[in-house]
Amino acid sequence: MGNLFRWREKPIKTILVAEAYAYHEKRFQEAPEKFGSSVRRRMLEGAFLSAADYITAQRARAVLNEQILASFSHVDILATPSAPRPPEAFAAMDPNEQTLRPSFTNPFNLTGLPAISVPCGFTPDGLPAGLQIVAQPFDEATVLRAAYTYERATEWHNYHPDL
Repeated sequence: MGNLFRWREKPIKTILVAEAYAYHEKRFQEAPEKFGSSVRRRMLEGAFLSAADYITAQRARAVLNEQILASFSHVDILATPSAPRPPEAFAAMDPNEQTLRPSFTNPFNLTGLPAISVPCGFTPDGLPAGLQIVAQPFDEATVLRAAYTYERATEWHNYHPDL
């Protein structure tokens, strides 16, 4: 399962930026200044992808779907960190660098699987960490039951970072 988050990042990114551009194309062309600089950059990547790039990425999407769905022959849910590393304070964030990081949510966004992120603790710097819970296609009820059960068994959802 760990390999899903490494070698598939390029096809995932290709599909996500292509589809984001297609969805927002009209608004992006009319008022690009309404999009943040890092979002504008990613949207432009989507605008200049070829059909061949997109079709190749779609083939990788099909393989990704097969591999994830095969995991569900052994388990009812997948539980992963919501992010590959702890969050940064807002003041220290570089939005351009953020988009270059791998994402643990993208594979499930791409495959359309139901997923939720719930609080599961804090970093040593007091920033929140998340646990992502994923289920089979159209099994939102299992995702919500697992999240509810986790929140009932822990207190993390009651704590908030100092602002």
